[in-house]
Amino acid sequence: MLARPTRRNFLATAAASAAGLLLRGPGGFAQTESNTRRIDIHHHVISPAWKKQLAKWNAVRPIQGHETHQSYDSVKDIAAMDRDGTEISFLSVTTPGMWFGDIDETRRVVREQNDYGAQLVRDYKGRFGHFATVPLPDVDAALREIAYAYDNLKVDGISFISSYSDRWLGDTTFEIGDTDVPDFVWHGLPMGQRRSYGRRLAKKRPERDGATCD
Repeated sequence: MLARPTRRNFLATAAASAAGLLLRGPGGFAQTESNTRRIDIHHHVISPAWKKQLAKWNAVRPIQGHETHQSYDSVKDIAAMDRDGTEISFLSVTTPGMWFGDIDETRRVVREQNDYGAQLVRDYKGRFGHFATVPLPDVDAALREIAYAYDNLKVDGISFISSYSDRWLGDTTFEIGDTDVPDFVWHGLPMGQRRSYGRRLAKKRPERDGATCD
């Protein structure tokens, strides 16, 4: 697992990144005391590739928040930020993550998710920061993705789900050595508990043609 920075260090890094976005050249948003705006460090983004993956697995077993995931739209996102007085949002991963038992699929979707987040940063200059995600439980692939995210996408940090497969993020099998990167961790149930949740959710809604929830 990544060496965890303190909350104070994380917030300081996020604030510094946000300040850089606020003060950068064209497209930046220099602030005045009378025009203070919010910085959102808890802001989820759903790429087209991830939407497709979630729709696939939701047809097998209900996924918490599936409808919300499918409705993500970057234009509406910016409009909501403007309405709520949010100047900068840091994009991150959310439940249930991208691990559903197929590591090749997970690697692909993670890469497309990270590339999509980086594209939003470029398209909406000064409005987004970016915490890339990783294809755990494949530790080696996660290390490669961290390197790619920093070297190629110039991200602000890394975001994680609190569990992958049947293991919590603190499991010793996720030990990847000491790194000095900001990280954002979002809660997520281990796979077995997700199945239990899916069965309970399925009992509350009508059965759909071609869908199974066992």
